[in-house]
Amino acid sequence: MIRKLILCSVLSCALFGGFAVSGDDNGIPQTLDPSAGRLLLASVGDPDPLVPHRIARALGPSALTAAFYRGTRTERLAALDAAASTALADPFAVLPSLAALMGARDRQVASRASRALYAQLRRKADRPTAFSETVPGQLSQLREQLVPLAQDSRLDTDVRGVALIGIGLLEAELPEAGQTWMLELISDPEIAVKRAAITALRPPLDESLLNRLAKTAIADPDLGTRGYAAAMICENALSHGVEEPSADLAELLKNTLENPQIPVDALGGILACITHFKGDRRADLVDLALAHPDPAVAAYWKSPKQR
Repeated sequence: MIRKLILCSVLSCALFGGFAVSGDDNGIPQTLDPSAGRLLLASVGDPDPLVPHRIARALGPSALTAAFYRGTRTERLAALDAAASTALADPFAVLPSLAALMGARDRQVASRASRALYAQLRRKADRPTAFSETVPGQLSQLREQLVPLAQDSRLDTDVRGVALIGIGLLEAELPEAGQTWMLELISDPEIAVKRAAITALRPPLDESLLNRLAKTAIADPDLGTRGYAAAMICENALSHGVEEPSADLAELLKNTLENPQIPVDALGGILACITHFKGDRRADLVDLALAHPDPAVAAYWKSPKQR
């Protein structure tokens, strides 16, 4: 059942008529049941925020998939909103289809599909079983769909960013997956894309990625991206079991914390990383955080959890 619902791999999917269709239609319902279509159309414009949730529960993955592929544009958009609104018992029943639709030429369809995919992945990541596979190969197949979406500069930034976030959520379960393909994305012209690419990395990192991150942390034109890069370098050090930052890492973190122009939201990863260190260099970094001009940074260290 689940295997049949894994509708579109990167080998069999093509974009046609503004949305994705599979090469052999295997597993895709041939028609959308009229009653399901009426339910979806009736939901359009309804001010009740729970309506999409109720529709997703009422229709289930098979009918939602039928709407993705066989419905009118209005029905398709309503089905995507429904898919974003609730946690499905088996997200993999719709995730491959959502990933395929993220590459649609219709920008609204692509954007809503990315929102639905993110919602399903985020909810699954929060479950105790996280990304355990019910069918072998589900995770790697989904990752293979998301990689070209992240790389495609023709797609909107939100779609590419969600693809990278999804890859980041999957990476921990796919230790054999390579990451050097993200080198170019770390220097992408779109700020949201390069930040998402950095966040999606999974330490330990190879030398080429570390070198690119080091250059980014020092010289990227976007100061927020510098903070994200410094945090990932710090996280990489932790992945090697170090208890105290090296002199070079401590200097990088010091310079980042001392730069008042780096947005506070880009410092969160650094602050979280520092909590795992010991020794005098950690103490020096904590002093810098306490002296930071933004009170939110100092408040982080004054909280009971960090004492």
